[in-house]
Order: sequence, then C-alpha cells, then structure tokens
Amino acid sequence: LLHGLEGLASPTQFSLGTLVSCIAWSAEAGALMVEAHYQGIVLSFGMAMFILAALNLAIAIPISVANLGTFEASIIFALQRLDIPFDKALAIATFHHAMQLAGVSLMALVTWIFFRK
Repeated sequence: LLHGLEGLASPTQFSLGTLVSCIAWSAEAGALMVEAHYQGIVLSFGMAMFILAALNLAIAIPISVANLGTFEASIIFALQRLDIPFDKALAIATFHHAMQLAGVSLMALVTWIFFRK
C-alpha cells in the first residue's frame, strides 16, 4: 500500500494515472451508452458516469465470484433511478457484465497462450 501511494508524490505518475483512469471510465461510459442505445434508450455521458459511480461503489467490496449479482443489481438500481424500465435495465446490466467478463477471459487466454512456459 505504501509503495503504491508513493506514486502520488510524483506529479508525472499521478497525472499519467489520472489520464489513464479518465480514458478507461470514458470508454466504459461509452460502452454503456451504446448498449442503452440498442435498447432504445438515450443516455448522456453524465448519466453513464452516474451509473459507473454506483457500480464502483457497489463492487468496492467483492462479495461474490466476479461480482455476479452485485454488478448487475447496482447497474439496474442506477438505471431505475434514471426512470429506465426494469427489463431494459436488466438487459443492459447483463450484457455489460458479459462483455467485461468476455474481455478479461480473452486477455487471460491470450496471456496463457503466449506467455506459458
């Protein structure tokens, strides 16, 4: 923890870390906006960031494997606060989590194939 916090003392590392985080959150917000679009829902960037904030708060303490259930419930909760019907919120939440799990699984497979001994 202390070693990780040392990076905050370096303006260069802090700035780079902040930039990468902003890009990652923006990409995930964009993905949510596209997923919602295919359900006939228009989400603004701010709405997508609200959903991501709720998601990150909910999964901060893992309580299930791959945050199954908690992940979807938090997105559904946030979407319903934005007056999105439950069935569409469920579809968006489930698809979003499936895409994240697929991405992580693909990266693990590629790593295993190319870097195994």
